[in-house]
Parts: sequence; structure tokens; C-alpha cells
Amino acid sequence: ERPLSKAHRNLVFICTGINSVLVAAAISLMMPIMAIEADYKNPGKSVLKHAAVGLVFSVAKFAEFLAAPLLAVEMRNISSKYLLVLSVFGVGGCLVLFAFVSRIDGWLPFLAVCYAIRIVQGIITVGNFVAIYTTLAVTLPKSLTFANGSLRGFNGFGYAFGPFVGGVLYDAGGFMLPFLVGGGVLFLTAALLIVVLPSVDDQLPLSPQPARFSADKNCTTTTSSSSNSSSNISKVKML
Repeated sequence: ERPLSKAHRNLVFICTGINSVLVAAAISLMMPIMAIEADYKNPGKSVLKHAAVGLVFSVAKFAEFLAAPLLAVEMRNISSKYLLVLSVFGVGGCLVLFAFVSRIDGWLPFLAVCYAIRIVQGIITVGNFVAIYTTLAVTLPKSLTFANGSLRGFNGFGYAFGPFVGGVLYDAGGFMLPFLVGGGVLFLTAALLIVVLPSVDDQLPLSPQPARFSADKNCTTTTSSSSNSSSNISKVKML
């Protein structure tokens, strides 16, 4: 395959940065909204109402925590391009589904559906993270430290930016608008990634066998050289 040009590598980095901002914003988008919706669904004071709403936020990250060790290894067998595109589509789909939870009658069914969608969203986000870092390891191997650090910055910006955008859109159009807009933007981002991301063989070996083989070979060569030197010294002494 032809090597990627510098401009293409930079474009891949920019697109993965946009992806990081949007996925993080998708997770934090609902922060200023859910407490208001909870008051509509369950007016008045009730035991652990606000704790239940807080769990809607944190359950996605808890799902990431549990799923990451199990899924990260299995996801190595999937092309990073397709994994990244599918994960962005998946996060966008979760946002679109979340737009309709306000139509569910009853406090407990409302919470149950919210938890289910957020858990799925958290698991899909694991695939997104794995795909991003694998893509950067292949396309920007010489600038990987800078790229990874920048992605963490993009991620933090997305978490900070999401609640603000969610609040603005909620004031403008109610509960459904922030999630429908966020889902639509993520769908467009996934389409952009299909065009921009290269199709590369990014399957990294599970263990550095070639490096160990090379080291063993060098050790064998060194040992052989030492043996030959010792033999030559012995011959000189005998003479």
C-alpha cells in the first residue's frame, strides 16, 4: 500500500480529535437536563430521587470500567477503521434513542430505559477509545505521545462543552432537541470518518516475538564470537 502523505496523517489526527470531542460531549450532554426531567416524572420529594438521576450519569462510565478489560482484547481482531465508524454510529444511535425516553410513563420504567441506553453507550465508547488509539499508533507512530496527549485534551473539552450545548438546546427546543441534534452530528462524523480514515493492516502482534528472536540471535552471535576469541587466545598461549 502507498504510504500516507503528511497532509493525510494530519487530517486523520484532526478527525480523531473531532471524534473525541463529540463522543465525550455525547456522554455529558444530559447533565443539565436530567434533573429537570426527573422533576416532571417524579414531582415532589422522594427517597433517593436525585441519587437515581446521578446514577444515570455515572452508569455509562461504570459500564466502561467493567467492559474495557474484556472487550479491548477481542476488539484487536477488528479493523480500527470499521470499529471507529461503527462506534460513532452506535453512540449517535444511543443519543437518538435517549431523545424518546421522555415519552415513557412512570418513574421506574423511565429510569430502567435510561440505565439500559447508558450502559450500551458506555460499552460502545470502549470500542471508540480502542479504535482511536490503534488508528493513531498506525498513522502517527513517530508522534504518538503528542497525539495521545492531545486526544485527552480533546476529550476533556468535550466533557466541558457537552453540558453547555445540552442546556442551550434544551432551552431552545425541549428535551428531545439536544439528543436528536447530537445524534445527527455523530452520524455525519461517522460518514466523514469513512472517507478520511485509511484502510490499513493495523493488527499488532500480541507479543514481540521478532524482537526476542533478534535479541536471541544477537546473543548467540556474541557468544559465538566470545568462544572464537577464547579459542584464539588459547592457541596463542600454546605457541
